[in-house]
Amino acid sequence: MKHIGSLFNKALQDYRAGRFWPAEKGLRALLKAEPGHAGALGFLGALLLEQGKEAEGFRMMERSLRADPRQPDVLNNYGYFLRKFNRFDEALEAYDRSLLLRPSFVEGLSNRGDVLFELGRYEEAEKSCELALAMNPSYSAAWYNLGNARQKLDNHFEAVQNYSKAIMHGAIRAEVYCNMGNSLRELGRFEEALTAYAEALRLDKSFFLAWYNQGVLLHSMRRYEEALISYRKGLELNGEHVESYSDLGVTFYELGWPDQAIECYDHALSLKPDFAHAWQNKGILYDRLRRFEEALTCYAHAVELEPDLVLALSNWIFSKMKLCDWDGLDSAVDMALERLDKKEALISPHTLNALTSSQMTLYTNACIWTHKSLFRAKSYTIRTIRHERIRIGYFSSDFREHPVSFLSVGMFEQHNRKEFEIFGFSLESARDDVLRKRVIAGFENFIDISKMGDAEALNEIRKLGLNIAIDLNGHTGTARMSLFKNRLAPIQVNYLGFAGTMGADFIDYVIGDRVTIPEEHKALYTEKVVYMPHTLQANDSKREISSRAFSRSECGLPENGFVFCSFLGSYKITRAMFGIWMDLLDRVKDSVLWLARNPDEHVIRLQAEARRCGIDPDRLVFAEGLPSNSEHLARYRLADLVLDSSPFGGCTTTSDALWAGAPLLTLKGETYVGRMSASLLFAIGLPELVTQSPEAYVRRAVELAENRDELQEIRDRLTANRTTSPVFDTALFTRNIEQAYHRMWDRHLAGLPPDHIVV
Repeated sequence: MKHIGSLFNKALQDYRAGRFWPAEKGLRALLKAEPGHAGALGFLGALLLEQGKEAEGFRMMERSLRADPRQPDVLNNYGYFLRKFNRFDEALEAYDRSLLLRPSFVEGLSNRGDVLFELGRYEEAEKSCELALAMNPSYSAAWYNLGNARQKLDNHFEAVQNYSKAIMHGAIRAEVYCNMGNSLRELGRFEEALTAYAEALRLDKSFFLAWYNQGVLLHSMRRYEEALISYRKGLELNGEHVESYSDLGVTFYELGWPDQAIECYDHALSLKPDFAHAWQNKGILYDRLRRFEEALTCYAHAVELEPDLVLALSNWIFSKMKLCDWDGLDSAVDMALERLDKKEALISPHTLNALTSSQMTLYTNACIWTHKSLFRAKSYTIRTIRHERIRIGYFSSDFREHPVSFLSVGMFEQHNRKEFEIFGFSLESARDDVLRKRVIAGFENFIDISKMGDAEALNEIRKLGLNIAIDLNGHTGTARMSLFKNRLAPIQVNYLGFAGTMGADFIDYVIGDRVTIPEEHKALYTEKVVYMPHTLQANDSKREISSRAFSRSECGLPENGFVFCSFLGSYKITRAMFGIWMDLLDRVKDSVLWLARNPDEHVIRLQAEARRCGIDPDRLVFAEGLPSNSEHLARYRLADLVLDSSPFGGCTTTSDALWAGAPLLTLKGETYVGRMSASLLFAIGLPELVTQSPEAYVRRAVELAENRDELQEIRDRLTANRTTSPVFDTALFTRNIEQAYHRMWDRHLAGLPPDHIVV
């Protein structure tokens, strides 16, 4: 027995000195002398497994445990190697057996927490690590494993503390700093996260996950060139990491290199064809490049692979709407809306505006969508700073030739500079078109924050001490709602860009009127409602209409036929609404429907749908793009009657038609976006163009088409009212909205919470 003991001890010494072959040789000699020596079998099994000799190593371990099942150390080692080879359920069983034999086995409890983590049982993993640390508060592996579990449970604050404890107790390893950086990133502590990644890479420059996660952070901080370098460094170490290629593609696009972005997505998909996120990202890129058919195909792949990939599903639905590809759309929307009962929002609020007439549905969806999108962002209070003038900040990604700027530029110019100091914050860079130059000139202070990450932008904005911040994006465009959740000003307002409730507890007010937000709908807005007189919509009385006299023939219109017109975005055209329009063409002989060619791909589908409805597709006329918005407005003169849509009606397009002198017929809906045209028509004195049902809409359109004298009288009244009614009185509107700002600010200074305001 003495000989056996010395052989075992010598093997142990060799192993600890890294002399694996002499250790193995000694253990085999021992087992030749005593084949059933449980300790030697377990030791040799661990040694073989450590050298990658999986089959023989596990065989030795199992022989050891058959020889003596009551070996907690061998069971712990057995669990460790089972976990190493991704046999997690068996590993958990081994750790549980080990802990039955030795309940105070700290290493076993920590290892059990680790394997529970791998099984996705994060709450149990947390408890197992807590038990280990209750017995040994200085056990670094348990602190690390506890941090990992809490990170998955979105308890990032405590995770950072756990990683710090692991480091304090000796876990000076790259993966610990990397994971700590990930939690710091989620907490918005970006500079600390960068420091953590840098330390991880100082310890191990070959740790590719640190390069990758550093790239993710740098991208989120909008430091795209540095992100590019970090992703590439990581890919040099692991050229098959598909997430890196996909995220690198996103960065390439932000740098203005779409071809390189597509190459990255394609490479990721060549490595993993079922990588749904790469299909989604490729779809987003094609969308931005206005390659809508290709975008739709990409989103379809993503949704097929991962049906709950929310952004892909929402974008797939929106792409089908833009292309007027209605087949299968209703069933997809119905499925998505059923999930609202489970507190799951699968369609973006902007997209859903065009799909439902239920204000309750829009409210519920917006609340869930906003919470899910921003649940990691912090909410802050912000101190009140009094200035000589009230400081107003307008935030938008659309300070360019865009509907938001067409409507609001006059208001910016008209603000009373004695009472208000006006700031514009651009969320997106844009070429300096004529309108952007005018917008910039309309602000006293214009700041482009498009290249700033949230932390930098918040720091710069808060230095200015804004009193009221106006979100002109909402759930549209490249909005940055995270900035508003972090509080840019004591008072925050939703206006113009998104028509509806934001579903956000950090937005205090929404601008509306009595038509768009009736009294009974107030409870379906998270914001307090500001009721504007006349209409909620700003308009620009200086908007130029070209003197160019278009002829019907050059626009492809019949010289004598009746021209129905709708230049709405294609996503607002539903199959049901298009069917109503086809009914009108059927009832009004020699009539045509004049539509915007945007995008081109929807033309074939609309022509096919017209044919299905029994209408000659040639009666659809598609308007080409024009060099200027003023020319676009001028050609409205050729339209006899402009048709609004439902459930998402016109906003800027309605103002366009009325400003150009073209009568517009609307079907008043139940939601904000379904009532904006009605708001404008009531305010301009044309209530007879507001209908309450599809039947009344069709009936009224036919009446006007058949009674040209009545239609001309309406046109004449519109021509007179456009210069005298409040709708296009920019100065009056600006005074009214300033009154609303004063009342918001006065309530705040009095220590009162936001409340509904009637101007």
